Amino acid sequence: MPAKKDSEKRKLIGARFDPEDRATVGKFAKEAGISPGAEVEKRVKATLAFDEEGLALIAEIGAEIREIQEGLGGSKPWHKNLKKWSAVTDMLRTGPIMDRNPDSPADDEAVKAAYSTVTDLQDERQAIIDEVAQHGLAWKSEPRSQTGKRGGGILGAFAILDTREGERALLNKLDDGPEKDALIQAHSKVVELDLKVSEAKGAWISLLSNYWDAEAEGRNWNRERQRVKAKAAWDRGEQVDFYRLSGQDPWNLKG
Repeated sequence: MPAKKDSEKRKLIGARFDPEDRATVGKFAKEAGISPGAEVEKRVKATLAFDEEGLALIAEIGAEIREIQEGLGGSKPWHKNLKKWSAVTDMLRTGPIMDRNPDSPADDEAVKAAYSTVTDLQDERQAIIDEVAQHGLAWKSEPRSQTGKRGGGILGAFAILDTREGERALLNKLDDGPEKDALIQAHSKVVELDLKVSEAKGAWISLLSNYWDAEAEGRNWNRERQRVKAKAAWDRGEQVDFYRLSGQDPWNLKG
């Protein structure tokens, strides 16, 4: 066997650890049945693909996992306890990675302005509703669609709003006079604001959908990548995860 060139030879890179870290390395090395040096090498190689931001992300995820381990207690590690595993899974989905969204709608001035329009209109409507409540009238904070669902959620922006006919019917039963006229005028304003809130939500969601579409493209690409790999493993007779094989999102299926 020909001798390796000097550039191909393995060379030592020194590293210093404090006593606590050396003990931790020794613990994991013993569990793996390898030397402390081999344990350090294994862990360094596992992180070479990451840039500085990737390393910072790993460190934060590690801290989150430790917090989950301690918070849920017990001796079993997160990958051997369903409750801990579920907490870690949710953390991976919603934790430090979310702080690194390169194109978040939270940073989009147009999205923020559209959302402010929604909340300003809602506040204006609620102020009227709170004021008439002093007269013993309870008007809904959000109208209901014709399906009976509230129109206040995200999908409510596209619901067909009612005209608060029940509320108006009660007003019509009041004795005629200035107070009744003022309440009817206030109710008409609330109905007008219902429509404005719905339209404002539609504009806001239209802006958000640009981000949702881009995120969906990334998710769908990754699920197809995982599905192809899972199918290849399945064809080899290996055990595979059903959700990867089907290309489905387990979180959406389980609720």
